[in-house]
Amino acid sequence: MVEDRARGRVARLECTEFVAGSPSSHAMAAQLDRVGVERRKWYRLRLWARASDLEGGLIQVALVNRRVWQSTGLGGSFVPSQQWQQFEFTFQADRDLKPEDSRFQIWFGSTGTLWLDEVELEQVSELRREWVPALPLAGVRNALPNSSFECGGAGWGCWAPGMPGWGAQVFRRLGEWDTERGFDGGSSWKLSLSADEPEMVYFDYYDPVEAPIRALLLGHEGWVPVERGQSYVFSAYVMADRAELPVRMVIWEAGGPRHERTLIASTQWQRVQLAFAARADFACGFVGLDLREADRPEGTVWLDALQFEQGTEATPYLPRSELGTRIETDRAGNIFTDPDQGLTVRLRAYNATDRELRAGGRLTITDYVDRTVWDGTPEIALGPGQSGELEYAGLLAGRRGFFRVRWEPRDGLPQELRCAVIEPSEEQDSRFGMNHAFCSEFLLRLAHLAGVRWWRDWSVKWETVQPKPDGFDFSIPDAQIDRVLDAEGQVLVLFPFPSALWAATPDQQMLAEAAGDNAYLKQRLPTSLKPDRLEDFAAYIRAGVEHYRDRIN
Repeated sequence: MVEDRARGRVARLECTEFVAGSPSSHAMAAQLDRVGVERRKWYRLRLWARASDLEGGLIQVALVNRRVWQSTGLGGSFVPSQQWQQFEFTFQADRDLKPEDSRFQIWFGSTGTLWLDEVELEQVSELRREWVPALPLAGVRNALPNSSFECGGAGWGCWAPGMPGWGAQVFRRLGEWDTERGFDGGSSWKLSLSADEPEMVYFDYYDPVEAPIRALLLGHEGWVPVERGQSYVFSAYVMADRAELPVRMVIWEAGGPRHERTLIASTQWQRVQLAFAARADFACGFVGLDLREADRPEGTVWLDALQFEQGTEATPYLPRSELGTRIETDRAGNIFTDPDQGLTVRLRAYNATDRELRAGGRLTITDYVDRTVWDGTPEIALGPGQSGELEYAGLLAGRRGFFRVRWEPRDGLPQELRCAVIEPSEEQDSRFGMNHAFCSEFLLRLAHLAGVRWWRDWSVKWETVQPKPDGFDFSIPDAQIDRVLDAEGQVLVLFPFPSALWAATPDQQMLAEAAGDNAYLKQRLPTSLKPDRLEDFAAYIRAGVEHYRDRIN
C-alpha cells in the first residue's frame, strides 16, 4: 500500500524479475474466499488503474471457483497507461459461486508495476446486450432492407450449416443476382450447388477437413431487435429448378436458441415461413438449399420477397420502405488494390410505389481517425417500379489506408462499408504468417495481398499419415498443403504430435484423469505420448521430409 499524489492510498504491485513457463507464472493481486455470485444474475466490476514499464502490456481480471478451477463468467483484460483510468466489465454469472470457494484475481505476466484503486464489484439489474448492426422493426412491418433484391445483393451474405472443423465456413456471399425473374419486382437471388464441381472448404486441425458445401443459406446482414415472449415470423418466396428440392429455414437468436425447419420447393414460386417465440433480444434469419441428405447434392433455388415481422403467420409481402437504397462495391471485403484508381462505390435505388419518387441523401467517406475526406449528395429520379444506380469511380485516387463509406438516405436506414486501399504485396516471402491456413482460396489470396504468405499446417500428423504400422499415406495432408501452394502461399509443415495410436502404450488411468470430461482431450492426449520405439518416430519424420522436400523449404 502506497500514497499516490492524485488518488491517496492505493495498491501497488511491482514485479522486477519474471520467468514465464506455466499458468502459474504471473504477478497477481487476489482475494480468496470473499466474493460470491449467483447464476444468471448480472454484475459490474469497476476499477481504477495505471502502470509503468509493463513489458507484457496486458492486465487480466477473473473470478474463479478455486476448488474446481472454473470460470464463473468474469474474464477479461485491459491495457493501462501511465495515467489513471477507470475500467469497467459487465458480466452475467454462468454458475453459482460460494464466497468460500472463490478467488477474485487481477494479474499480469511480465515485469512492470501496476497501481490499483477503488476496485468495486456490484450486482446490477439485467442488461440488454446490443447486437449490431440493428434492423429495427419500430414503425415498419418488414425489418429487412433490400428484401426483394432490386438493389442487388447488398446487405446479404451466406452461411453453410453443418460444416466440420472449427475453421471451415463460407465467409462471403455466394450465388448471383438474377434480373430476369422475380416474384416481387424483376429480381431475385439465385443459389446453386453442384455435385460435379462443389464449393470446397478445408481445415488442417485436428482431423483435417476437406469437405464440399452441401447446404448453402442466404441471410440478412444485421440483427432484428425482438421482445422476449413475443412471436415473430420469417418468410420468403422460393422457386427451384426441379421438384421436391429441400429448402432449409433457420432463425438464430443472438446468444440464444436456434430454430430450424426443412420444407420442399417446387418449380413454381411458393411461400415458406418459420415462426418462433423469442427467448433472446435479437434474431436473424436464413433460407436456402439443404442437400446434405440428397443422393446427388445438386440444385438451384431462387429467393425473393423475404420478410421478418411480428406475428405467428406471414402477412402479404411489403418492402421495408417505399424507396429502397443500398451501396456496395465489387471487391471482396471492399479491398481495393490500385491506389492510383482509388475506390469505386455504387449506389442503387428502387421505387416500390406507383408514383414518381427521388432517392437522395448524403454519401461520405471518413479516414482511420474519422475525419471526413469526401462527401456528396446523390440524387436519382425514379418512375413507378423503376430501379436506378449511380457509380462513383476514382474516389480518393492516390490515397492509401482504411476508410468508412457511409450512406445516409433521406428515408430509410443508414448503411456503412468498411473499405481499404492498399499497395498489394508482390513478395513471395513475408515476415508474418498465421497458424492454420484459411479455409478458402479467396481468403488466402486476400491475405497474400496484405503481405501474409506463411501458413502453419498441422495436417502431417503421424496418426493421419500412418494410422497403421505398415506404410505411409500423405493424400490427406497433400490436399491441405497443395491448395496453399497453388494459391502462391508458403507452408510451414509441422510434425505436431509425437505419437500415433498404435505407436505408444498409454496409461489409461493417467489419460482418464488428465482428460476428465473433456471430449477433445480424450481424443488428443493418446497421440501426445512418447512412442514406444523412437525409430518408428524417426521413420515418420524421414517419410514426411522426403515426401515434401521438393515442395517445402
